[in-house]
Amino acid sequence: MINGDKLTAMAKIWNLPPDMVSQHLVQDGRFNMLKSAVDFILKFQGGRGVCAVSQFYAQEAQNMYSLLWPLDKVEGLDNPMLEEERAVLTESLIETKRKAKLEIQELFNLNVDPEARIFVSLGRL
Repeated sequence: MINGDKLTAMAKIWNLPPDMVSQHLVQDGRFNMLKSAVDFILKFQGGRGVCAVSQFYAQEAQNMYSLLWPLDKVEGLDNPMLEEERAVLTESLIETKRKAKLEIQELFNLNVDPEARIFVSLGRL
């Protein structure tokens, strides 16, 4: 939890008053830099203008993260993949992700744990 001495220390780092840090950089008791962006968007843009990397992630993020709930909508950016190359979901996104996680865990001899987080990094050289 960010409060007391921790809040004061964070406020000194950014040379901001502790109440401003508490109001705009703390969400659910934790440091969250996205909070200040959401606060700005709500105040100056009427809750509009937030984009995620895809339609799927936009929907998932707005449903999962309470920080985004006050926004009118989180838009997804168009994916440059051709429609005929795109997989068609036959089940919910959550169920598809659950099965994919299980498949990866089994393929790489990882502990099978539906609550585990799997991090993937994609890049190009």
